[in-house]
Amino acid sequence: MGMRATTSHDTILDRVFVPDEATALVCPAGFAGAGMFQVAMFAWALLGFAGVYAATARRAFDDTVQGVHTKQSVALTRSMAYHPEVQHHVAEMRIHLEAVTAHLDRACDDWSNGVDHGMEWPAKILACKHDDRRSGGRPAARAVGAGRGVAVDAVDAAAGRLEDGQPGPSP
Repeated sequence: MGMRATTSHDTILDRVFVPDEATALVCPAGFAGAGMFQVAMFAWALLGFAGVYAATARRAFDDTVQGVHTKQSVALTRSMAYHPEVQHHVAEMRIHLEAVTAHLDRACDDWSNGVDHGMEWPAKILACKHDDRRSGGRPAARAVGAGRGVAVDAVDAAAGRLEDGQPGPSP
């Protein structure tokens, strides 16, 4: 069996016997029967995904900042880094990065330090992943939106990460 991060499939094991000594835990079906064992697996996956979204956003920001310093315009005597709308896009990217990393850092620190949020943990983990997916896509989208003022390579790279990682608004 394999794991693919981009989709979800149910695996049905029919007529399979698992001896008691190989059974880690028996619990009711659904999230209502979840204990901290399931929440730990949930945290491992979703906080990891949130970290990928945050890193994608950071890379888009770094590439954009680097690109605007080398891109020239016929209308400007200096690089596009001095264009007000490009500065606006870069500032928006940075603001979203701060929010994404603060939320992720707090959730990971609380989890690592054993803060007792009880069964609030699933909601906290989902909120962090959802927020990082939604907000993490904004810097990449801003990089693409500011594309007229950014080196073409940086915009193409940001667009590719936006499509591949698909950080952005959640449905």
